[in-house]
Amino acid sequence: MSEQGPLFHQSLQDLVQDFDMFIFLATSQLEHFEKIKSQIEKQENILPEEARRELLADFETTSQRYHSLIHQLTEAITTCEQNKTRQHFDALLVLKKNILRQLRSLFSTGAGLMTSTDWQSPSSDSSFLSQAGRETGIIHSGENDYKRDLHAEASWYQKQFVQEYHDAVFGLPVQGLLTSSGMSAMTTVATALLPECGPEDKIMVGENSYFQNKYVLRQLFGGKITWFNEMDTSAILDNVAKYHPKILFLDTLCNTPLIPVPDITTLIQALAQNIKEKMYLVLDNTPLSSTLQPLSYLPTLSHIHLIRIESLVKFHQFGFDQITGGMILAQGSTARKMWYARMHLGTNIAHTSALTLPKPNRKKLEQRFTRFERNAQILSQALEEHVRGLTWTPIANILYPGLASHPAYAWTKSHPFHGAFFTIAFKFGFRHVLVYDAFLALLLSKAKKKNVDLNAGTSFGFDTTRAYLSARYAESRDGSPFVRIAVGTETLFEMETLKQLFIETVDAFSLSFKLPQFLNHSS
Repeated sequence: MSEQGPLFHQSLQDLVQDFDMFIFLATSQLEHFEKIKSQIEKQENILPEEARRELLADFETTSQRYHSLIHQLTEAITTCEQNKTRQHFDALLVLKKNILRQLRSLFSTGAGLMTSTDWQSPSSDSSFLSQAGRETGIIHSGENDYKRDLHAEASWYQKQFVQEYHDAVFGLPVQGLLTSSGMSAMTTVATALLPECGPEDKIMVGENSYFQNKYVLRQLFGGKITWFNEMDTSAILDNVAKYHPKILFLDTLCNTPLIPVPDITTLIQALAQNIKEKMYLVLDNTPLSSTLQPLSYLPTLSHIHLIRIESLVKFHQFGFDQITGGMILAQGSTARKMWYARMHLGTNIAHTSALTLPKPNRKKLEQRFTRFERNAQILSQALEEHVRGLTWTPIANILYPGLASHPAYAWTKSHPFHGAFFTIAFKFGFRHVLVYDAFLALLLSKAKKKNVDLNAGTSFGFDTTRAYLSARYAESRDGSPFVRIAVGTETLFEMETLKQLFIETVDAFSLSFKLPQFLNHSS
């Protein structure tokens, strides 16, 4: 990599952006941390004096660690801008990974300290020492005295989330509701809507919905479910006209081998025009997040009640992946149904988890989306072109909604974000878990030998690229295992190295399956 070339220059700019994001994460969390520290300093009677002194000393130590990291990050940006050598670049890559680990640790430590005086069931009054901690004096019986139902940390994050990640539209305000995970968000929504369906009513569910979502819906709705192909908008609308479903469940970017992407814009606008009675439209928007704003496609007066859910594990922790969490977005009476269901099901997020979540910031998050998009395009396109040029390979094709070869490209090509992952599809006769495991094992082995940073493990939205077998335990009716590549936020230089690693692995893997006896057996 030439120190004078565009690849090196862009890679340095990537690092500047990464360090700037870390500064935002550290400073915004430190601001919240200092605010709660100040509250504890002013409330002398919430703890015995010795315990309070020890706690405040821990607060001070953690504050100093935050300030030290912010100073390191500021110096790192200066180094990127002034010392443009390969030696400095390599050192900065190591620093990026080290600071990520330190920040993750600080977020957990800080959240623990911030909630250390709190009680899950705080006292509303006391004859001696309060059991409300820093919330002493603001707890009222039957209102906010049970954190499983309600707590201030979730309320703060919910408001920030809606403000940052939801485009305001005319009409009822949108309410955000945190849950303990993305799956508990789906469970909460489905349970809340169960009473809406009478004995003869139908619901419609996309056949490529996330396999665990399908499990929940099948348990709750059973024979009421009509399945549909997400890619066939006309057929969806025909089925809606035929069955008049009370609820329609749909993933906006499907978590399955072919990665189907429904034409959401056309579908919602057509539904709004044709639906003449109340219908709930539930969208799992996890892979696209703030880059898709489905409520903006609905007119102000519509019979459609739109509910959007997201897992907060994937993107909203900016790669930290520390806690589970989910979000439900709904309006008016629908939001109230969700709130009561969350309370009765016990699916609220823990208050320490809520304080571990980074402060919502759309600009910073969408910078990550831009990086994911670039890296996914680089790697998927390079692999697609290479696979097509091979005389023989057990790999059939590469599937990514941002590629022109993807079946949904006609309506996704103008989208700003096509997701942070792609899949590697295998030819008939090679679609087996043992084959997938062999490919992934070879890939990771080569990465270790070449000292290329690559992880094996589920999920997406990380700083380091992952390669893994998804849906290993999916039942055949709900999905099938497949190989997924979830790109990270690597610099452009690192992506070139990863690209070469994947191409070499595909070549070696293809050669190992070129034996005549294997070919005869598989045919």
